[in-house]
Amino acid sequence: MHSEPFPPAVAADNPPLSIATQVDGPSTVRLFVSGDLETCTARLLHAAVLDALRRYRPVDIFADLWEVEFFDVRGVRTLLACQADAAQVGCEFTVVHPSPRVTSVLAAMGMQETFGLSAPGVVKPCAST
Repeated sequence: MHSEPFPPAVAADNPPLSIATQVDGPSTVRLFVSGDLETCTARLLHAAVLDALRRYRPVDIFADLWEVEFFDVRGVRTLLACQADAAQVGCEFTVVHPSPRVTSVLAAMGMQETFGLSAPGVVKPCAST
């Protein structure tokens, strides 16, 4: 297992988005996301997922969103893009530990199950490897 930071995004008047990558064995990558996942920063999460898919060829990518403070429609679109890109190469992309803001937005859009969350307010735990 090893971790490496993904470069933070810094947009004018916005707190940065940071993403730490943790590789758990040959088949699992965890991305720990903190900050604002929105229009100015969402591209960095997508880039981190694409990088993980290319470098590690995982079977599972878990996006831990517990420390995401702001989340908007662009964040949702980015999660959908990450999920689609992962599926193209046989990888499952799952959101784990969503922050209250992420949970609220996904629930309002009826998209909890789309990202591996069983129901509003119910969090699918990370599988241990």
